[in-house]
Formats: sequence, C-alpha cells, structure tokens
Amino acid sequence: MRLRYGLLWCAANTGVLMAQQRPVKDRPSPETSAIAALRRATVTVVATLPDGQATGSGFILTSQGLIATAAHVIRGAKSASVKLQSGETFDVQGIAAIDDARDFALVRIAGFGLPTVALGNSEDVDVGRRLIAVGAPLGLDATVSDGLLSGMRLVDGTKVYQISIPVSPGSSGGPVATDEGKVVAMVVRGVEVEGAENLNFALPINYLRGQAALAADKTPIPLVQLSHPRPSSTAPSLLGDDQSSLRSVDSGSASIPAVVNDSLPVDWHALEGVQVATEAKPENGMRVTSVSDFALGRAPGGAPTVENHVTNVWWQSADSWLSDKGGQWYRDELRTVVRLGQPRGAEVFFQRTAVSGRAEGRGFELRVAADTVVLDSAWNQHTGHVPEGVLPISALDMAVAALPNTLPGSFYVWVLEKNGWPAKPVWARVDFSRRRDMEIPIAKAGTDCSGTDFKTKSLVMEVMDATATVGARTVTSVVLAQRPHINVMNAKCVRLVDGDPGR
Repeated sequence: MRLRYGLLWCAANTGVLMAQQRPVKDRPSPETSAIAALRRATVTVVATLPDGQATGSGFILTSQGLIATAAHVIRGAKSASVKLQSGETFDVQGIAAIDDARDFALVRIAGFGLPTVALGNSEDVDVGRRLIAVGAPLGLDATVSDGLLSGMRLVDGTKVYQISIPVSPGSSGGPVATDEGKVVAMVVRGVEVEGAENLNFALPINYLRGQAALAADKTPIPLVQLSHPRPSSTAPSLLGDDQSSLRSVDSGSASIPAVVNDSLPVDWHALEGVQVATEAKPENGMRVTSVSDFALGRAPGGAPTVENHVTNVWWQSADSWLSDKGGQWYRDELRTVVRLGQPRGAEVFFQRTAVSGRAEGRGFELRVAADTVVLDSAWNQHTGHVPEGVLPISALDMAVAALPNTLPGSFYVWVLEKNGWPAKPVWARVDFSRRRDMEIPIAKAGTDCSGTDFKTKSLVMEVMDATATVGARTVTSVVLAQRPHINVMNAKCVRLVDGDPGR
C-alpha cells in the first residue's frame, strides 16, 4: 500500500511538473491578446451613396456605440451600416461630429456593451516605432498589417503620421496602434504632399479624443441632413471676393448647400403680439431686466417679416469702487427682423447706450440678403457670402418659438455662429427634454408687459427644457410646451394673444 500510494503521489506531482514545463509558445503572448482585442473593436463601414456603395473601416470608442471613421467614407451617404467582428450589423443613427479638413467623423449606432479600443497618446510615439493597423482593405474584414512610423508631417496646419503600413481601399478609418494595442492614429486617405506618391498617412488620435468627449452625449445629426458632396479643395472661400458661382460653402466641419432652412416646420404667425418680460440676477452683483416683443410686419418692398425687439437694461445693485452709483448702468436694444418672402434675408440692429457715463455707446448692423452678408459698425465694414436662408443667431429663439406643438426630440437649423464677424454658418441643435408643470405670470386682459408694474395672474402651464448647442456653446432655457414655445425662464410677465389662456 505504501508503494501504491507512493506511485500515485509521484504520478500526480509529475503531472503538475509537466504542466508547469509546457512550452511558452502554447500560451497567447501579450501582443497577440492586444491585437485580438483591437480586431474585436474594429468594424467595417458600408455607406450607401447616390451612385452605389462605399466600404471603409472604423473602430468603436464607447460601449454605447460611438464609432470613429474617415469623413470621406461617410460623407454624402444617405444611409450606412456598421458590421462588427461578431458578424452583427447595426444601422448608423447619425453623425455626432465630422471634420472634412482632417478627414474624420464620429458616427453613432444603437449599441450597448460593445468592445472598445484602448486609446493611447499620439504625442508619445516616436519616428521608427513599429505600428499595427487593422481594417477592411477591399472588404476583407479585420485584416492586420504592420509597418513603421516613417515620419511626422504638417499638412495644411494638421500633423499627420507618414506610415509604411500597406493601405488599400477600404482601410480608411481603421485604427493604427502600438504593439500594446493602444490606438494612436487613424488611417486617412486624400492627404496629398507635393511631389510624393504612394505614401500612406494616418491622423494622430489626439485630434479625435477631444471631439469624442464632446460628442459622447450629443444627439447625432441624421445622415440625410448632411448628404451633400464633400467640398473640393477648389471650393470658393467663405469670405472670398468672387462668389457669383457659389454652390456650397465650406464651414470647416461640414459642406453646406447653397440654400438652407428652406423646409423649417415653423409658423411665424404664432409670434404675433407675444411679449415676455424677465429679470435675472447674475452673480456679478448686477440685475438685468429684459422685455422681448414679437410682431409681424412688412419690409419696405412689401415682403412679410417677423420681428423680435429685445430691450435689456443692466442695473448696478450698489455703488461700486469705480465710483459708479447704483441704478441703471447701460441699456441694450437688439432688433432682429426675418424676411419671409423672396429674396429671403434678415437684419440685426444692435445699439448699446451707456447710462452711467463711464462706458461709451456702441452699435452695429448685420444684414443678410440672399447669399450676401454685410456687417456695418462704427469701426469698419465687412462683406462676405453665406448660404441663402441662413438665420442670424439672435433668430434662433424665434425659430424655436414658432415650431409646431408636437416638438421633435431634436431640432436643427443653420445659423450664423454669432451676430458679428466672421459670419460663419454652423448647425444649431436644440434638444427638448423634461416636461413639467410651472406657474407662469400671464398678463391680464387689456395689459401688457411693458414698464415695471405688471398686472398678471399665475397660470399653471406645461414647460420643457430646451438645450441649444451652437458650436462649442451650450445654453439651456425653459420654453412653453405649446406654441409659441417662448423662453419663460425668469419670466415676470408673459403676454399671449392667439388662444391666450389668460384672457
């Protein structure tokens, strides 16, 4: 028995020793595991274009379905799909960000718990470093290739990697990573360097990382709203002199058609006679009172117009160390007129009047007529060209107020980024959320919201949050859930006319 147990003991422990001495090559190396993880998070993008289909690559940034790809892969597509390495296919819900100049786009699918890439720092990679690319060249999913970082170049103000990794059609948008699987760049195409051919380039990942953080919670823009041709390198400049043949305008992040906002679902007549008085107290020790009047009218040529006249008075709450006395400090008058007939256009008039005597008065006039924009001020005059139908930023609240009662989840409109210069057209997105009841001070019959002695009665009405995103700026206001969807945040008096529940 002693011998028998001894043999069993020797056999058991010999097995352990044999298992411990298995060759290392039977186990996956860290590099193999990193590449496998990278392949799982690399996708194939199929875009449906007016003249056929285009195939590219991409990689998953967030487990909820934010995907990076090349802008030229998705630009102009009316629809697109994303195929994961698991074989699952998802429809692209829209574009969260797109930059034609740097040739990258962030698109969204309705995913959950998806495999993601690990992002590295593109500034930590030196020339001569071995890099790995994963993509779908000629539609061959999850193809792995490698090469070196051959150089770093500056093309039109953008740093790019010159790589020796083979790149074929369909690889655009795929990840470029280190041996550890850290994505440090994205394969791009269409970067031209004078005198060079058959060179491949990648966009450093740091350009995408900042946009990905901003785009993570954005509502994507549907592809059909951006299905315009990508602007060519010879496209006319936004502020160029000869714009007589203008067909599209390059805003730097999207190609804009020559005519915009031509199908806005708004009813401007709902604004006739509406008036809102508000009071806010910023943290700087001041108080701001505002009266906003809406009215319909006629331009000198007879075209119908809708107008919003806003008067802001800035009050200083106490004597200041600058020897300014408490009371009115300065007064702003902002008048925005939108022409509804042809040719479409708008005017913005601004005048600031100093009350305390310390600041000087100033003003400007911004005029948009067809595709021409002119800014007149006391200092100079600027003239440029924009798409016909673009609205000044001060008209965004007017457009929101005139929307139908059935509000969409998101609303898009082309506006000028600011009432000033440069006159840059951008997408403005307004997201509606959080319905609730709120007491609104409604002007009594026969009264209005002028002056300071308001005659109102409180009425419980349904309101919603409206979050406007214009460029990098985001502002949330509270609007009536029923048209007119005017901003009632800090309201002291609201006068409604059509179907006014307070009358």
